[in-house]
Amino acid sequence: KNLQLRMAIVGTMKAGKSTVLNATIGRDLLPSRNSAMTTLPTEIIFKHNITEYQLVLSVDLINSINEICEGIKRITQEYRKQSDGKDTLLRHLGNQQQLLTVIEETENSKNHLETRTTDEQDIQKILTYINDIVRISNLFEVNNDLIENNILPRLEVPASIIDKDNNHHIYDGELILVDTPGPNEASLSNHLREVVVNELRKAALILVVLDYTSLNSEAEDEIKRNIETIRVVSEDSDNPNSNNQLYALITKIDNRDEKKDMNSEETKKYVTAKFSIAEQNVHEISGKQALISKSFLNEYKSLFGENNSVRLQERDDFRKMKTFNMFIRLALGSSWKQTLQFLDVPTIKTIGENILEKSGFENFL
Repeated sequence: KNLQLRMAIVGTMKAGKSTVLNATIGRDLLPSRNSAMTTLPTEIIFKHNITEYQLVLSVDLINSINEICEGIKRITQEYRKQSDGKDTLLRHLGNQQQLLTVIEETENSKNHLETRTTDEQDIQKILTYINDIVRISNLFEVNNDLIENNILPRLEVPASIIDKDNNHHIYDGELILVDTPGPNEASLSNHLREVVVNELRKAALILVVLDYTSLNSEAEDEIKRNIETIRVVSEDSDNPNSNNQLYALITKIDNRDEKKDMNSEETKKYVTAKFSIAEQNVHEISGKQALISKSFLNEYKSLFGENNSVRLQERDDFRKMKTFNMFIRLALGSSWKQTLQFLDVPTIKTIGENILEKSGFENFL
């Protein structure tokens, strides 16, 4: 029997949900934006028998997206007939220029979806495109009822990425994370809201991502609405442990002012009291530190293995790493150029491992 553990991930806008998911998979693949990004649930499946990341789209999903695009084209062509059509179109899109760009690309048939994609930059572009198309269809009330739970985008990830000891059989079956819009997301159509609700019902665990900097603010109203909706959905499910399936992950704790703000224990107690989530189910991390350090360590290992014998400044390839600039600035600060010349490979790796440990992410996993 193929065992599966499903965890749905829900977060308010800017809570850092995409950062948490990208840190978990060790790559910056899931799209993020200052405005709400996720409009369609995406499955992230950790598989034992693969060594590379791949985005899998069913033929039915591709056909559905293409049909939605045709519906969008028909509507936007009517706007184009007006003298101020482009401006009117942009206003209807909430002045989101990136959505207008997607419409223009769709009109020019620039995007072609494949059933399998392994290039990491292409994976992020495709997921961004699909979510934007669905968002546009919601704004223009284009029918997207063809999208069902069984044809959602699926990102397959090597299971070894979440096992620091490289034991490919740390668990049996598949771990599935589901990147999910909030059940009260304003831009969702009625049909897609039901798709989201079905995902929440299927999940054995539900993780609510909370922004530390938004606690005790007006944003709590949205958080409360989402949590209450999730509770109603969970109580309707067949899960006998629905009361214990809700977890909270507090992000952006690197913004904590140790002198003025709540400490870790106080924060957990606050979330427990405010949202009625069991204290043992409340965790906190720095998603940014986790994503940057884990991405760096994963890329380093893929390029250099365990080779620590060469002085850092003598290895030109090191500076060519995709993650080099972001990591080294996080690790060494503004004086990184001066400091780097005095560090050897074991030291720089240790710094990365220490940052990952400090982020709280490994303990959470």
